[in-house]
Amino acid sequence: MVNGTGHKPPAPFDELRAGPRPSQNDINPVASPVWNRWDWIVLAAVTALAAALRLYQLGELPPGFQFDEAFNAIDAKQVLAGHFPLFLPANGGREALYTYWQATVGSILGVDVYSLRLSSALAGLLTVPASYLLLRRLLTQQSRYVAALPA
Repeated sequence: MVNGTGHKPPAPFDELRAGPRPSQNDINPVASPVWNRWDWIVLAAVTALAAALRLYQLGELPPGFQFDEAFNAIDAKQVLAGHFPLFLPANGGREALYTYWQATVGSILGVDVYSLRLSSALAGLLTVPASYLLLRRLLTQQSRYVAALPA
């Protein structure tokens, strides 16, 4: 509501905020809705690098079948056999969503070390473009390219 002077009345507790209030001239939309060529190049390069790091020697490193992978394999095989629990009592009461994902990948490739690790690698790989989209909305153009590297 605007009073007779043409100014909005202050919101409650405005004076308690730390720091100066930004003027309308200081507010700059960070993300352009239009993707430029560099956005696509950075997204493709970071995703390719993330895929290479996640998929390199996936079935061999670390060597052997780790104990948690063994529990996950047992649970994934039970899901493929038709058991659909909400929690997995044999695996410390874990929630089952990740096991359903591993069973889905295992139904295509077979339940083994590679498919169990691949399900983790794919989930991690999908977070890279999702993180870039978030960074693109939150950061300026130069800083989003730098921030995408740790992905």
